[in-house]
Amino acid sequence: MVLTFIYAVLIMHFVFAKPLGEIMKQIHLLLTARPYKRFTIARRDEMGVLEYFFNEVTSSIAKLSSQISENERMTHELSLANKLQRDMLPQKAPALPGLLVSAKASLATEVGGDNFDFLIFKKHAFIYLGDATGHGVPAALIMTMSHAFLESYSITTDDMKSIMINLNAQIKKRISSNMFMTLVMLKWDFENKKLTYAGAGHEHIIVYKPSLGRCTAIKTGGVAIGMVPDNSKLIVESEIPLEVGDFVVLYSDGITEAKNSVGEMFSLLRLQESIERYAAQYSPDGVSYHTALDIKKFIGDIQPADDMTLIVMQYVGDQKVQQTEVSLDTEWHKDL
Repeated sequence: MVLTFIYAVLIMHFVFAKPLGEIMKQIHLLLTARPYKRFTIARRDEMGVLEYFFNEVTSSIAKLSSQISENERMTHELSLANKLQRDMLPQKAPALPGLLVSAKASLATEVGGDNFDFLIFKKHAFIYLGDATGHGVPAALIMTMSHAFLESYSITTDDMKSIMINLNAQIKKRISSNMFMTLVMLKWDFENKKLTYAGAGHEHIIVYKPSLGRCTAIKTGGVAIGMVPDNSKLIVESEIPLEVGDFVVLYSDGITEAKNSVGEMFSLLRLQESIERYAAQYSPDGVSYHTALDIKKFIGDIQPADDMTLIVMQYVGDQKVQQTEVSLDTEWHKDL
């Protein structure tokens, strides 16, 4: 009888107590973040089920840990890309002879596809705004390439048509067929106070004339950069006649296509109404500020789905002008 009892105790110990104790030990190691061992499952009873469950839990934890590490790595890299992109964009709007300039931009994600710059030379300046397909990393790559090419070509020639033809040729052979970038480029002639433009499928140029008290929207023409192999016959340079006090506004479609909670878009009409309302009262900085506030009020708490850029200029004749800060915010309303 005693031997039978001892035998039963030994069976209980080796078959149940010891394996259960080992499982509890490994669980304790797991919970205290110390090295643990996975089980080689050879049993099909309750102990085998517990061992299998432990293996599944630790496998899921390992996958989750790997995903967290990968997400942290991607977040870090996107943060670096965001800084590089911001450093590439102008930090100040230039003080151009006869032209007051204000600029504001907002990225929908860590990196975006809106691209603008002020390229200043001895007798003229180029002001451009581009908008690559979509947003995020692919759009940012197009933005980065176009930024470099535009700066390089602008150094060698003051002919906008030539610059945009060469840009198109370079971008077209470096991107996939479903990617492209709209672009509008202005040239400001310091001596003659003459403003000309050339477009590649971009949004309208808005011109506000105090003498009329209203805006007109000029189609920029052309087709997007990267859409056709040769755009030489589609690029046309035209003049925008200006009187002292006139405003010229460039924007990306993230503004006009911004939606509110019921899916209604801000629209070109609302943008023109905002400009008409504020251009009669404010300088370009004031127009930019209050127009951005109108957009924020319209979309409410809805997260913008696309990048937004707004460049407001005013012809002031012989009035002395100063540089202004460029607002580059991850949230359109951050500085409001």
